Amino acid sequence: MSDFTVSIFRVKIKGEEKTPLPYFPGVTLRGAFGMALKRTTCVTRQKNCETCMLNQKCVYATSFETIFSGNSPYLKGTDRAPHPVLVYPTQLGKNISRKGGVYTFGLTVFGNRRDYLPYYIYAISRLGKIGLGKTRGKFRVVSVKELGFPRGAREIYDPMTETLTFPGNGIPLRNVLKTVTRRRRATLTALTPLRLKADHKLQHTPRLPHILKSAAGRLRVLSSLYSDTPIDLFPTLDLDKIQREITVESADFYWREVSRYSKRQETSMKLGGVMGRMAFRGNLEEAYPILKAGQFLHVGKNTGFGLGRYELKTE
Repeated sequence: MSDFTVSIFRVKIKGEEKTPLPYFPGVTLRGAFGMALKRTTCVTRQKNCETCMLNQKCVYATSFETIFSGNSPYLKGTDRAPHPVLVYPTQLGKNISRKGGVYTFGLTVFGNRRDYLPYYIYAISRLGKIGLGKTRGKFRVVSVKELGFPRGAREIYDPMTETLTFPGNGIPLRNVLKTVTRRRRATLTALTPLRLKADHKLQHTPRLPHILKSAAGRLRVLSSLYSDTPIDLFPTLDLDKIQREITVESADFYWREVSRYSKRQETSMKLGGVMGRMAFRGNLEEAYPILKAGQFLHVGKNTGFGLGRYELKTE
């Protein structure tokens, strides 16, 4: 039986030539990574994964297309499932502005898809030869570090031999959910645009219950898909009680627009969300571990493009 884990990596690349990137390069990173992963792992070369007989076993299809096979009771009325891998920027507004410039981005892998990491890193290395961004800037992978909890990072990649060493199984989310804090004040900072919906409307000032509900929902679905032990917090999650016991002291958010071009729909799409911070105080006993776990999962809509990443700090 496999418990639900999260494996978090930081990939550092060094430019072989100048590579301009947009302010929010999440869409660029995801699209380029997906293209390279398909070129690396697809054996049938079919354009449509839905009609491919290998789509339930293919590394690309099960990582990127994620065609739903019906193995989660928490996904009703959909043929798509959340992706088991996130590629996202850790630096906004930064380019690989010159030859020899470095850029670091995040790679998070959920549950048993950790076994795919060699394919993911090889695809990124191959992308370096294809080129990134509109200018197809070439780069090479110089470092891959795995982040631990509560310990720090460890190097798992040798750029000279292009080999990986990654023992362990990632961070067990059940351990994170056991985290206890006696602090009564905390700050939540949106590091990438946070795209939350409530009552079918995008929220320009997200409320704490919205974030908690999204984190718990992501946890339930992802754990049911990528482990043998689903984690369902909803039977005991009392959002009304949390809202009564926690006071939001300040909520300073602003809207940040993100756009992408969909080849499938042949149109430009808006994927904006809010950035900024929220400070709150009160009884954090129930909310804190869920928010802690949500940092690793990302919350809200379009997390596959790197949206919904936040940082939680207690004061």
